[in-house]
Amino acid sequence: MTGEWHAVEVLDKALGMTNQLLFEKFNLNLWLKLAFIVFLITGSFSLNGISNFIDKDSDAKYIPVIVIILAVSLVIGLVFAFIRAVAQFMFIESLTTKGVEIIKGFKRNLDSGFNLFLFNIAFFLIAIILIMAIIIPVIFLMFVGIVSSNALIIIPIILLTVVVVLAVSIVLSLVGMLNTDFAIVLMHKEREGMVNAWKRLLGLVKKDGKQFAVYTALKIALAVLASMIEMVVSIVLLIAYLVSMLIIGILLGVIAYSGGIDFGKSLLIWVPAIIIAIIGFVIMSYVYSVIVLPIYVFFRYYSLLFLGRIEPAVNLMGEQRTARTEEEKTVESSPAGGKRKPRRKLKVH
Repeated sequence: MTGEWHAVEVLDKALGMTNQLLFEKFNLNLWLKLAFIVFLITGSFSLNGISNFIDKDSDAKYIPVIVIILAVSLVIGLVFAFIRAVAQFMFIESLTTKGVEIIKGFKRNLDSGFNLFLFNIAFFLIAIILIMAIIIPVIFLMFVGIVSSNALIIIPIILLTVVVVLAVSIVLSLVGMLNTDFAIVLMHKEREGMVNAWKRLLGLVKKDGKQFAVYTALKIALAVLASMIEMVVSIVLLIAYLVSMLIIGILLGVIAYSGGIDFGKSLLIWVPAIIIAIIGFVIMSYVYSVIVLPIYVFFRYYSLLFLGRIEPAVNLMGEQRTARTEEEKTVESSPAGGKRKPRRKLKVH
């Protein structure tokens, strides 16, 4: 350990590289393509709202329809999850080469993306199982009345359960951060599987645990600041989206009324309205990615530069250590008039 905190040292470098890539020589085409990759990474698909189709008084004949909707939604969700996994590697590749290829980049990173996709599914299932293993026993004890009759017993149990769930959630979040920031970088560099990447990462964490601890602390602080900015952007865009959808809804209502169409039942009104709402949401999400692109570029550069300091063999940015040998320091501090020896370049092994 040299006493250097790499997480602190590379902050300015990450900011400088972000500025150089996005602002110094502004390239709209590069910006929009990178934003599209970020859109693929951050874009989400959820099953929220499907439950609205399920009514307690619904006839049993709707059950097959519900099952089909759930199955199709699951398939679409898995497809989007796979695309997001591939996009992670596309983003790393784009920032390290300073060039963006959407189609070719997607094809090049299919194998790595598929490995990450499988890891994400396994990680999600493990997380759900762990949380459920903690919560379900408590719910069962309360349901059968073993602990629910005595407040002096149930309150400490609930508090303990909350603390354990919170602790497990923090650990899972840290694992997710390490995976996104470092494991997939090792996968990309060596074109190896997730298991080997994690073995190598755990070895680095064991060797330089304090460095990773400082990085994690700084990353959390920076993420909090970034989340505030992203929240403001999200609120502004959401308001713009809702206002625009309200205006379109009013126009469709006027059209329906003037044409004598039953607004509540006509598919001629609802189908276009739903399509417009979906297209508008996609556009809003992409605009969001364009606006917050510098944040995502900075954080990706930050993790790449830090990992390059920890393990020079994984230095994807070509960034050189600034540390100098004791011999060089002695030469530079020699008395005036003394003959200086030529400075030797540091070799990074």
